[in-house]
Amino acid sequence: IFNGLNKPDNCHVYLQKTDELILKNMDKIEDFSKGNLTVNFNSHGYSEASKLFSTLNSALSNIRNMMLKVSESIKSTVNASTGITHSTAKFVNEINAQKTYTNNVAESLSEMAKTIQQTSQNASRASKNAKCSLEKAGEGKELVDKTKDQTVKVVEIISESADTVKE
Repeated sequence: IFNGLNKPDNCHVYLQKTDELILKNMDKIEDFSKGNLTVNFNSHGYSEASKLFSTLNSALSNIRNMMLKVSESIKSTVNASTGITHSTAKFVNEINAQKTYTNNVAESLSEMAKTIQQTSQNASRASKNAKCSLEKAGEGKELVDKTKDQTVKVVEIISESADTVKE
């Protein structure tokens, strides 16, 4: 590269071409400094400036490839997160359905317990009433038996009186 630069005219041409190359790339350098990674520097020739711009083009290409990989990783992460979110939402819905079902079962069991308690109370009352009725029936039988015995005595007395009157 530096061969032949020992002559003033050659140095002048080299510096002029290098200066032109830098000037052609100034707008791109400014865009790159603002974060534009899509610039492509002019790098034709064999000067040190050409090598610098060629190296910058390679570096930018590597950065773009890395950004694509990072972007793809982010998309994969977002997709996985979305899947997890959907699965979690489905799981929460299933838990809520189980909660509702469990509450319904608990309410049904509570109603059954109340019904069983009422049935038990009614059966207890019916048993007391039956016992009372049995006692009353027993008392009624005793009265009927006494009445029968007294009726038999009255009949005997009337028979004896009739026999006495006949005589």
